[in-house]
Amino acid sequence: MDATSITGAAALAAALTPAASYTLDGNAVSTGRSITSADDGAVLHATITVTFDTATSGVTAQGMTASLDNIVIGLQQTHA
Repeated sequence: MDATSITGAAALAAALTPAASYTLDGNAVSTGRSITSADDGAVLHATITVTFDTATSGVTAQGMTASLDNIVIGLQQTHA
């Protein structure tokens, strides 16, 4: 996921940073880790955050809108 998934007013979109973290049965899932059939029954949690850049000056993004509709979370299971 990257900032190009945020659309809308350019000044507001530029001030927003998306991030994601995942846990599998409470354990952090590292980037690139495969979810396999060995994980059958495990619970995968996704936490998505969008942080507003507090260094944005004045009213730069006031009254603007942004869309998070293009943020995509995908999971592909592979067989162990």
